[in-house]
Amino acid sequence: MPKLSMVLLYFFVATYGLAQLSPQNQRLLARFPVRCNILDKQNHRINQANGFVIEHNHHLYFITNYHIISDTNYYSGTVHPFYDNGSIAEPWALDLRMHRKKENAWTFSKLPLFINGKPAFFRMKFSGKLADIMAIQIHDTGSFQFEPVEYLVEPPYSPGNGDLIYLAGYPLPLKDGPAIRVGKVLETDSVPTTRQGKLPMYLIDLSSPGWYSGSPAFFWNPELNKPVLVGIIGNADEEENTGIWRIDFLREMIVHLP
Repeated sequence: MPKLSMVLLYFFVATYGLAQLSPQNQRLLARFPVRCNILDKQNHRINQANGFVIEHNHHLYFITNYHIISDTNYYSGTVHPFYDNGSIAEPWALDLRMHRKKENAWTFSKLPLFINGKPAFFRMKFSGKLADIMAIQIHDTGSFQFEPVEYLVEPPYSPGNGDLIYLAGYPLPLKDGPAIRVGKVLETDSVPTTRQGKLPMYLIDLSSPGWYSGSPAFFWNPELNKPVLVGIIGNADEEENTGIWRIDFLREMIVHLP
C-alpha cells in the first residue's frame, strides 16, 4: 500500500475512534492521566512521563513505568542517558502535577524515590524478572485533589482483535492539557521481546506513542457506558507497535502493594 494511503488510513482510524466518543466522554478520560517530572538531587528535570492514581486499602498510589527513572531501555537493554553530556542520571524524586485544594490551582507534589537509601517504590515480578511497572505511595493526600482510576471493574476486560483502546496522557509538546489517542487491538497474546522474553501485554496498532509512557489505557464499555481501565502503556514491541501491560497483571501487582 502506498505511504500516503497508509497515512490516510491511520488518520481515518484515529479520527473514527475518537468520533465514537462524545466530547463529554473524551473530557472524562482526560481527567485521569497525571503528568510527572523526574528530578535529580539538584531538582533538575531529567525526564517527563505520565501515570495515574489508584486507591488500594485506603491508600493512594501513583502508577507509572519503571523505565522513566532508568537510563537503560527496559525492553532492549540499550543505554539512553538522560543528561545531554552522556553521563548517567541519578533520579531522586517524582514531581506530580496535581490540583491543590486550598489555592484551587495547579502545582506539583514531590514524591521521593528513595528513603534512607532504600527504594520508596514497588515493582512487580513476573517469571522471576522485575516488570516495567512501578507504584509509589502518595502520603500527602489532604492537600491535593485526586481522580483515582477504578481498576476492579467486573468482569475484567479481555481484549479482542479490532477493539478500540484509548490512551490518555500528556505528550511532551502539549503544555496545558492531556490528549486522547486511539488504536485497535492487533495481538492479544503475550508480547515476545528479544531481551525480556514474553511479556504479559497485548499490542495495538499505534506506533511511536512518544512521551505517553505510564499513561492509562482504556476500553469504552458500551454496556456500562463508562471507560474501563485495561492496562498501562509500555513500548515493548520491537516492530514499533504499542504494547499495553495487561490489566490482570496490573491488578495482581496492586494486590501485593505494601
